[in-house]
Amino acid sequence: MKLPQVKGRLLFDRHLGSLTWLKVGGPAKVFFQPFDSLDLKTFLSKLSNDYTIFPIGVGSNLLVRDGGINAVVIRLGGKSFNYIEKDKSYIKCGAGALDSHVAIKAAEWGLDLTFLRTIPGTIGGAVAMNSGCYGSCVEDFLVERHLASLTLLRPDGSPHVTAVGFTWDRQAQLVRVITWSGSMKSKLLVQSPNSRAVVCQIDGGRWLSLGGPAVVTSDQVRCQEGTERYAKRYRVPKERPDRTVIEISVDQILGYA
Repeated sequence: MKLPQVKGRLLFDRHLGSLTWLKVGGPAKVFFQPFDSLDLKTFLSKLSNDYTIFPIGVGSNLLVRDGGINAVVIRLGGKSFNYIEKDKSYIKCGAGALDSHVAIKAAEWGLDLTFLRTIPGTIGGAVAMNSGCYGSCVEDFLVERHLASLTLLRPDGSPHVTAVGFTWDRQAQLVRVITWSGSMKSKLLVQSPNSRAVVCQIDGGRWLSLGGPAVVTSDQVRCQEGTERYAKRYRVPKERPDRTVIEISVDQILGYA
């Protein structure tokens, strides 16, 4: 099958052993190291759905079988993905930046990201897997009190965007948004259950979006779970008999920190 044109490295049957810390492993059917984020975006948007995508970091906890990986293996490297910069009281870094390097730079700039220091991986993996130690983890950002935008699609395909409070359940991989049966949010998901929804939380230069198929329910147990989690993160909400909760089964996480 024909692959999209790229600016980065695109190789066939590239052995992965040299890219893993254990130094073993067979070839990737296709290996792609994008030049920059635009190169990655273009490649993914044009890649046939017949291909399976297998992203890797620095191979610190990756054991590749001798038979290799029958997929498009994507590795983020180079200055476009390894950069670490200071922006006032924040750190901006690429998904390919090593956790330990980010922690060291943060310490030099008077910022505390000690929990990243001994984690053998990249920031991209840290966000996706909620890495942490010493009592702190990436997920801590999600328990700070921030509002977010919730985006759903109307029947005509236009976006319906509202400001919401939300909670993140890492174990269940669920975002919960409490609402009520008469809200437009609820009505849209009653009309189109399992349609995609995205919440996006922004704080200065930091942002994080969590997306996936969503449903709305008035089930008492699930509404109570959503309400209790909301109260813990924000405040105790007003009781109402028409309470519903939106649940997003997260399958996509994007962010910038």
